[in-house]
Amino acid sequence: MTIDTVELSVEDRQVLFLYQIKFSAFEHLFAAGSGDVVFQGKTWLKSDIKHGRIRSSGNPDSQNTSLDIPLDSEVAKLYRITPPSERVSLSIYNYDPGEDDAAVEWKGILASHSFSESKLNFTVQSLRNATLMQGLRKKQSYQCPHQVYGIGCNLARSNYVVAGNVLTVVGNQINVPEFAGFGDGYFAGEQITWSSAQGLINRRLITESNNAGDLTILHTLSDLEIGTQVVAAPSCDKSLVTCRDRFNDNTDNFGGFAFYREKNVLNGSTAF
Repeated sequence: MTIDTVELSVEDRQVLFLYQIKFSAFEHLFAAGSGDVVFQGKTWLKSDIKHGRIRSSGNPDSQNTSLDIPLDSEVAKLYRITPPSERVSLSIYNYDPGEDDAAVEWKGILASHSFSESKLNFTVQSLRNATLMQGLRKKQSYQCPHQVYGIGCNLARSNYVVAGNVLTVVGNQINVPEFAGFGDGYFAGEQITWSSAQGLINRRLITESNNAGDLTILHTLSDLEIGTQVVAAPSCDKSLVTCRDRFNDNTDNFGGFAFYREKNVLNGSTAF
C-alpha cells in the first residue's frame, strides 16, 4: 500500500461513536449516526446522543467529560424518579463502518445528572480519575472506623440479613412485619434491597426504623409494591457496646479506642 493510498483511506473515513451504558445485568447500546449499527452481533440504536470534549491531562478534573441523552431514551426514563442503585458505566467506541473492531475512545462512570428541556445531562468521571480518588486516613477515635460488613469489621452480611414482605407503602415509608421486634434504629443507616419486576436490583438507604417494623426510606418508592420481598441487615453505630451485643461479640475486630483517656500523663497531668 502506497502512502497516497493510506492518506486517502484515512481522509475518507466515516467514523461513528458508539456508546455502551451498563449497570447490573442491563446494557443499553446507542450509535451517534443516521441509523442503527450492527456491530459484534449487537444492534446499536440510532440516537441523538453526544459526549463532551475528551482530553488527556495531568489534572484529574480535566479528564472528566459530559454526556447528553435524549429524554425519550430508555436510560433517561430510568432517571426520572430515582437513579439506578448500581454503578453505571460508560464506554465510548470509535467505530469505522465496515471494520471488524472499534477503538476504545473513553471509559468512565456516570457520576451525576440533571435534566434540561430535551436532554438528560450527565457528568461522567473517567476510570483513572475514580481510581485516583484519595481515601480517608485512619485516626484515633472512640468509635470504630470500620464499615460494617466491610474490611476490618470482617462480618458476613449474609449471616445477619432479615427478609420480609412489604405490608404497606405510604410515600417513602413502609411496614415490614418481619422487621418488628428488633428495637428502634436497628436498621437505620443500612440499605434495604429488593428486585423490581424487570429484574433490576434496587437499594435504598433506611433513615429511620422502629420496633413495629416501620421503615423510612431516603427516596420515593414508586417501584416498590405491596407483597414485594425485601431484605435488610442491622446497622452499626460504631460503639463497642453495639459491636458486642448486636454482632455476637465482634469486639476482636473493633477498631476504636473505647477506653482512650483524654488526659496526657506525660505533660504533668495526673492519670486520675
